[in-house]
Amino acid sequence: MYLVHLPLLVAFEIPLVRLDWPIPAKLAVTWLVVDAVMVTSYHLLVRSTPLGRWLNGRRHPFRWPPTLVPSPSRRARRLRAAARRR
Repeated sequence: MYLVHLPLLVAFEIPLVRLDWPIPAKLAVTWLVVDAVMVTSYHLLVRSTPLGRWLNGRRHPFRWPPTLVPSPSRRARRLRAAARRR
């Protein structure tokens, strides 16, 4: 996302230059749109692909919509595995 954000910001801000909006409104719209594009494209095109494995060291299973909190069953499996290692 770090590498992609600058071209996206520039591409999205050029059309906004001609609008007669206050600067905070332009910043808020730009931030929301570019952030949504970056997060969605990362989740769909990078995270569960070989590129994501290369960048992150492991693959994450594809889930839509993305969940922020792991399911209780997955958490329970991790706790049981950790208890076995002790």
